[in-house]
Amino acid sequence: MQPQEQKNNKKNIVAYSRVSTAKQKNEGTIEQQREIINSWVERHPEYEIVKWFEDDGQSGFDDERKAYKEMASFLANNSNVGGVIVRNLSRLGRDSFELQKFDKEVVQKLDKQLIMINLNIDTSTKEGKLIYTNMAALVEYQAEDIKERLKYAREREYKKHPEKFGRPRKIIPEILKKRMIKWYYQGNGFLRISKMIFAEDLKDYPDWFKKECPNGFGKGEYQYYVSPYTVRSRLRDWGVEIRDPKYRKNI
Repeated sequence: MQPQEQKNNKKNIVAYSRVSTAKQKNEGTIEQQREIINSWVERHPEYEIVKWFEDDGQSGFDDERKAYKEMASFLANNSNVGGVIVRNLSRLGRDSFELQKFDKEVVQKLDKQLIMINLNIDTSTKEGKLIYTNMAALVEYQAEDIKERLKYAREREYKKHPEKFGRPRKIIPEILKKRMIKWYYQGNGFLRISKMIFAEDLKDYPDWFKKECPNGFGKGEYQYYVSPYTVRSRLRDWGVEIRDPKYRKNI
């Protein structure tokens, strides 16, 4: 549905909000973000929110946020909508790559405005643009700090109670790591890479790779296998940029 054309010189914008955990969702932080954004619009009557986008229980690290993608698509397909308003920058993402991508593909390419209430930043101004760029780097720094603290807490807890964490995570041998990265850069998807590992059945892989093949991979014989989920997880751990699903093949 197309939003109505601007009336009374009001600027049409969309609003985006996100909570990353079920606890935050239950505590009503989505509603709090709504209240703050609505309160800001009441103080700035020249703006009108034509559509809301909300991601409940979605991490800012998650590249599969449905409402976020719908918002970007909506902005691209509605020229009479001038931008997006958020409570703070971290609602848009937790790493500078995602934020810079939004800036490049939405703010700059589509000439859209970004309003961040907590910092009173508006990217339609030179000052706002400069602060936004610096804030994107700060958000990434804070996100990395959170990851490090969580990693330290997990390692400390593992030393005390290893039974809580199940079996230790297996190490992918270097020879397979290089192959997986090469195959992915050649355009193969996670499922295809999983099948390629199975087809190779290399003897220099550790024994833990060898197990009874799942349906679709063989006739029940024991052979080398890594699940598509593990392929995706390890590629991300190695710093490989995961392509958008529409650009993958044979997933």
